[in-house]
Amino acid sequence: MEDPPSPGPLLELGTAYWTSKAFLTACNLGLFSLIEGGNDTVERLAGALSLPLRGTRYLLEGMTALGLLEKTGEQYRTTPLASAHLVDGKPEYMGDLFVTLDRHFFAPFQDLETAMRRDGPVWPVDSLGRRVPLTPEQSELFTRGMHGLTGATGAAFGREWASGLSCRRHLLDIGGGSGAMSIGAAGQAPGLRATVLDRPVPCAVAREYIAAAGLSDRVDTLESDIFEDPFPDGPDAHLYSNVLQNYGEDRCRGLLQKSFGALPPGGGVVIAELVLDDERTGPPFPVAFNFLALVVTERGGTRTYDEYRSWLEEAGFVGIELQHLFGPTSLVFGTKPEAGPAA
Repeated sequence: MEDPPSPGPLLELGTAYWTSKAFLTACNLGLFSLIEGGNDTVERLAGALSLPLRGTRYLLEGMTALGLLEKTGEQYRTTPLASAHLVDGKPEYMGDLFVTLDRHFFAPFQDLETAMRRDGPVWPVDSLGRRVPLTPEQSELFTRGMHGLTGATGAAFGREWASGLSCRRHLLDIGGGSGAMSIGAAGQAPGLRATVLDRPVPCAVAREYIAAAGLSDRVDTLESDIFEDPFPDGPDAHLYSNVLQNYGEDRCRGLLQKSFGALPPGGGVVIAELVLDDERTGPPFPVAFNFLALVVTERGGTRTYDEYRSWLEEAGFVGIELQHLFGPTSLVFGTKPEAGPAA
């Protein structure tokens, strides 16, 4: 008789939140930036954070065990991974994302079963499925956090734009948040104009990032509601990046139909989202996102390529294609048919 499988993987799975929460706490405290700023011992870091020594020591030891710090004698230093992505001010800084995950989303996950039973989010949402109330401070933190997530994706999108979408002249980045995707595209395509369409706070944050990238002459913002307001005339390409997965099917289909009506003949739509495989059991990150969608959205979730394709075809788009972009993100393309000859 064979021995039963070791329960080790189950123990790791069941206690994963121990290290996850410790890591998020380290980001929330700005630990990695403080260490590179010279607070590189238990005593110095505890003093900088006004924390007792015991918890500070445990946190430093924990981040070392996770491969984010290295220890020599009594001194700690960041590893290349942490230095590149977790130190404020670095070009590839992602810390705001993890602060957002800690402050906005960790607590709701404790009510996952509640969300499953009620088939709805555990925090209040408006009639369009968006969280209320979202203070300006919360909206700004969320927008900056998403910039940390989409910065590298935006750079990859820019390379894709330059190689395969350079025929487009004006991109409308719908629900574009920090503008990371528009910045990436315009940075790689000198002839491209882009407009980031979102609500006032995200647009204000986007203008900061756009100016920092030196692109204010070609990338602007439009304060607008993606559901309530008409899309502007002029853009020949519409982008939905990490937008459709936040809403139910009817809302998504309505947005794509709205884009079809606003685009000129020959214009294109690009969906940049987490795309499930046909069995809906992978890849792991898009599958895991659905747990987040359960607790914080009314009808959101990740979809398969076939679902996006059917919605685009229903709206009238043709030439629909799927392409992997970067990390867990894929692109789905569609084109509005050229106008036929006059009768």
